[in-house]
Amino acid sequence: MKATCPQCFHEFEVKRRAVGLGTAIDPATPLTFTEGQVLQQVDKARLDVRGIQNRLIAVSTRKNYHQVQAALSTLVGRGMVFMDTSSFPPKYYRD
Repeated sequence: MKATCPQCFHEFEVKRRAVGLGTAIDPATPLTFTEGQVLQQVDKARLDVRGIQNRLIAVSTRKNYHQVQAALSTLVGRGMVFMDTSSFPPKYYRD
């Protein structure tokens, strides 16, 4: 996959992680506040992003779809949450 620098317009090759692996992040990096809130709502029930967002709303925590999805992606990358890609939209869960 090719990407282009928005400042100098230089094209370079980038590698994309496989679907279901999440965003690569250093495991030593502490959880963000949003990641911590999202992690508390993920359990064995396989829920999509909207399902987890609804759980957050039920406990009076307002997060938009993109905030929840970004937190889930980094949690998957850390190996703390798993992503089931056999259905669409993907479902997130913890063991």
